[in-house]
Amino acid sequence: LRYVLYESAKPEMPLEKEIQNLRDYVELEKIRFDEERLVVKMETDLDDPNRPITPLLLLPLVENAFKHGVSEQRDEAWVNIFISLKNNVLEAKIENSSTSERSENPQGIGLQNTRRQLELLYPNRHDLTVSNAENTFSVFLKINL
Repeated sequence: LRYVLYESAKPEMPLEKEIQNLRDYVELEKIRFDEERLVVKMETDLDDPNRPITPLLLLPLVENAFKHGVSEQRDEAWVNIFISLKNNVLEAKIENSSTSERSENPQGIGLQNTRRQLELLYPNRHDLTVSNAENTFSVFLKINL
């Protein structure tokens, strides 16, 4: 909560701190959901952990995995998060198990706001791809920092 209230007011934050905020969020979600029903994998590969990034840019993508994936499933659910930074190129892939009832148009307000934020902060330097395949929802973000 401290990160969201105080740290995120800064225009940029070291990527390592942003990722720690994501890890903290994931830990809260693991408490919220039964750990026997939820499997979360989070991996990072950073060549410069102190590289500045806009705060809270990745959080809505991870939140969506839990809000629209895990919370809508009765059986086992999973979330995979992979974030890499190589040669000033940030890549984030967030995948989650999905139910067949999920909307065919997965462009909720969180994704719309993230797209808008990317256009303002990283114009012509980003790509955000959303895939809604059977039983898997994926978001892939690439930013040339």
